[in-house]
Amino acid sequence: MSTYQKPVAAQIATEAEGIYMASGATEGDISAKVTKQSEESWGESGQTTFKVALKGKLSNRIKLTIVFDKEITNAWGGGGSCEISSPKAIFDIYNPSDSFEITAQGKTGLGVTDSYVENVK
Repeated sequence: MSTYQKPVAAQIATEAEGIYMASGATEGDISAKVTKQSEESWGESGQTTFKVALKGKLSNRIKLTIVFDKEITNAWGGGGSCEISSPKAIFDIYNPSDSFEITAQGKTGLGVTDSYVENVK
């Protein structure tokens, strides 16, 4: 991900009708792509690892919510804490990287139905 650079205004001696500036992505422009990497099966239950790729302007802390298609019993990863409200896992991550792995335990064949991420102030 490219580094955000604050725009600089310069005064020019000529006349102009208007000046327009854009600073790029806002803090609200952030998304997560969750992709299944691997799965271990122990009969009816198992453990699945997912790759998370974040895109957008990240703050120092994010909240990542992942909704799974089956009940889960545990989840971890991303360098943060995780709260389980099955089939949902809510990760609270400080200093997130653009890409990391998370792991969830639950029924075999675990998949993701939805995910959303937000910057936390």
